[in-house]
Amino acid sequence: TSAQPFAWRGLSWLGPWRTDAFAGRLSNDVGPGGVKLLGWRLEVEPLRGLVLGGSRIIQWGGDGRTQTPGSLLRAIAGFDNFDSPDRSAEPGNQLAGFDARWTLPWGGPMRISLHGQAIGEDEAGHLPSVYLVSGGGELSTVLAGGPALRVFGELADTMAGRAFSTAKPGVAYRHPLYPAGYVQRNQPLAHPAGADVRLVSAGLALQHGPLRAIAMGHRGTEGRRGIGGELRVASDRGLALGLAASEWRDALGRDRSLQLRVEIPLNDLRCVPVTPAARSAWRAGSS
Repeated sequence: TSAQPFAWRGLSWLGPWRTDAFAGRLSNDVGPGGVKLLGWRLEVEPLRGLVLGGSRIIQWGGDGRTQTPGSLLRAIAGFDNFDSPDRSAEPGNQLAGFDARWTLPWGGPMRISLHGQAIGEDEAGHLPSVYLVSGGGELSTVLAGGPALRVFGELADTMAGRAFSTAKPGVAYRHPLYPAGYVQRNQPLAHPAGADVRLVSAGLALQHGPLRAIAMGHRGTEGRRGIGGELRVASDRGLALGLAASEWRDALGRDRSLQLRVEIPLNDLRCVPVTPAARSAWRAGSS
């Protein structure tokens, strides 16, 4: 719960460190049901302001598939690629990679941060390969009167292999054992724009006390429909008000939406926005 250096001198040079792990179960209409999702992340800070991280995620098991302790151990050990037409013995599907974030002071309250990430869609020699990448920067400061300002930008490429080697379209976030892909109830678990997208994003955020406003813009190729901008105002007393406006244009046409959200604490009940998947199903009359 707190980032502290290792007490042992052999690892103390890694600086403050933190780790998280989780296990859960996915729910999708396509492919085997009851697929397990296991994740682990480790961060170290060997230099002040420089945070290095590693992440790994595993889709494992599911109805009709082998779910023995041995299968789970093979998945954890990385033995999940078999050179055989019959892939039933493979324990699952994995993504793993590395990231870095470097934050530097730049005079007074101003800070500049640079970050980058490379996630391997495939595995070679028990190491990630065929990478999906993202990178960007952020400038933050405190304006006169107290408001905090952040200006940020990012480039993301979610086509497997395109950044460093040969592009492999139709591969990212997909696997023959799990036709639904890397999703939970049809919503992406990784980059919200989905697979095979090159996207440039930029925006700014302004916060003063409990009030916050965010404006974002995106431009990309091979993109799927997604959110184009957001404006949010919230209170720290439990009542939350939100307004989101978005516009997305691609080869299929143009999509615009405006959404107002109100959250009111009432014991364990609250009002929440309708998800895009639920809204689409409602429009189609299927639910």
